[in-house]
Amino acid sequence: MRLCRAFDRRFPENGYRIMRRCESLRKYGKGLPHASENCPSLAGVVAESMEDIIYVSDPETYEVLWLNSIGQCKLGIEDFRGKKCYALFQGLSSPCPFCPIGRLSFDSFYVWEHTNPIVERYFLVKDKLVPWQGRPVHLEIAVDITEQAERRKKVQRKFEIERTVVECVRTLMQEEDFFFGD
Repeated sequence: MRLCRAFDRRFPENGYRIMRRCESLRKYGKGLPHASENCPSLAGVVAESMEDIIYVSDPETYEVLWLNSIGQCKLGIEDFRGKKCYALFQGLSSPCPFCPIGRLSFDSFYVWEHTNPIVERYFLVKDKLVPWQGRPVHLEIAVDITEQAERRKKVQRKFEIERTVVECVRTLMQEEDFFFGD
C-alpha cells in the first residue's frame, strides 16, 4: 500500500502506530474530536471529522498552525507545530514554486490539483484566506482524488487508442490499393 511506504520513509520507527490510529479514526470513530487544544470549536470538530486533509498556516511565515488528525495520519505527521508547510507537506527546503498564497482571497476558494510527492497521491486542493484569532490565515483543504484521476487516465488512454484506430481506418480507406489491389 502506497500510504504505508510513505509512512515507512517518513517515520520508519513509528509509522505503523500512526497508521493504526488512522485506521481506528476511520473505522471505529475512536479518538473522534471533541473540544480540546487541537480542536476548540464546532468548526474544529467538523474539520476533525472529515476524511480530507485540512490545515491552517500563516501566509507570511508558512508556519503550520493547525492540521486535522486525518491529515496527520494520511501524511504520517506526528508534530506539525512550528514547522513550515513546504517542508512538512512537500519535503522542500523553501516555499513551493506552485504556492497559491499570492492568488488567495477572503471571497472565494482557489481550486487546483496536485500530486503530493511524499504520499504519492493526487489531490484536489482548495485554498482560501480566512480570519482566525484576529489575523488572516491560509486555509487549505486537500481531497484525495487518486482513484478518480487514475480512472480518468484510463478513459483518456482508451479514447486515444480509439482515435488512433479510427485514423488508421481512414488512412486505409483512402488508399485505393487497399481495396482493389495492384
